[in-house]
Amino acid sequence: MLKPRKFDSPAESTSEDSLSGLKIEKEEIYSAIKEMELDHKMGKLSQEDYLNLREKYRAKAIGSLKRMDELESKGGVSEDVADEIEKEVLALRKDGPKVTSKKGGALFCTQCGKKRSPGDRFCSWCGTKLAKP
Repeated sequence: MLKPRKFDSPAESTSEDSLSGLKIEKEEIYSAIKEMELDHKMGKLSQEDYLNLREKYRAKAIGSLKRMDELESKGGVSEDVADEIEKEVLALRKDGPKVTSKKGGALFCTQCGKKRSPGDRFCSWCGTKLAKP
């Protein structure tokens, strides 16, 4: 016979909406489904009980997966931040690589960061065309 699970009654569903808590809940639901199917195959569950439990666990699994998707989508980079990053990248690509001067007047390639000489037109390391100093 099936062992009672902490989520067997609707009032006892997982209140923790952390991603790790939901992953644990998902694994417990999957385990309960496997156990239920085994009990049904062995004749410990009637067809009616099996169908009722299967639908119940299926609904719980779907709910858990939906909450996980919601949390995972919230955990990503916000659209505003992503748009800001994309604008900066496009601006850098549009302007092209630039030569930057560091301590002591040394010049560096902005593409790869390698040191270069003032008369270089291309980076000897990565081949990027360099702007005049």
